[in-house]
Amino acid sequence: METCTNFKVLRVFYWSNNVNKNEELLPYYGKARDELKYNPETGDIFRYIKSRNRYKVVGTINGHGYRQIGMTINDRQKILYVHRIAWFVTYGELPNIIDHIDGNRINNKISNLRPCTHQENQFNRDKSNNNTSGFKGVSWDKRGKKWKSEIRNNGKKMYLGSFNCPKEASEVYEAKAKELHGEFYNGMNFNNAPTKSEV
Repeated sequence: METCTNFKVLRVFYWSNNVNKNEELLPYYGKARDELKYNPETGDIFRYIKSRNRYKVVGTINGHGYRQIGMTINDRQKILYVHRIAWFVTYGELPNIIDHIDGNRINNKISNLRPCTHQENQFNRDKSNNNTSGFKGVSWDKRGKKWKSEIRNNGKKMYLGSFNCPKEASEVYEAKAKELHGEFYNGMNFNNAPTKSEV
């Protein structure tokens, strides 16, 4: 059983100026702030167990890979994501979208979180589950019988070219992604490149 012996309690200033879709959840996040403790260095959330006089790590990982916690007010429960609780406790606000910088959805250290737009969040995502090339932005063109490189920007798909080798198509994608994505460029194809047997 994990316990917390050295966590940082942070002073919170309530956010009230910007309107966003999470406004109805603010009371639940406020309750989470009051009842739970957040360790910004580990990303863990702790609840005090009175009967054992100790803190215990809480939260379960859902089907999408995010750690979540249920909070109840007046017999009505809401599910809150730990990374959003972490941001609220630290900064007193709730951006519409919070990105995990390293792509690891359970790494909720405050240094690994940043607010972003929907498009920026997509920039930092891994390749889709139905990807067959092993590289993000690269797919097989049945008609042209080559590997096609494409990237999305401002909601539109941009064609980057067709290539004999998926790795070559990926290199073109990565160059354009680095140009367009700025700080949200993650070099995922280089970091997770398939082996020769996988290509």
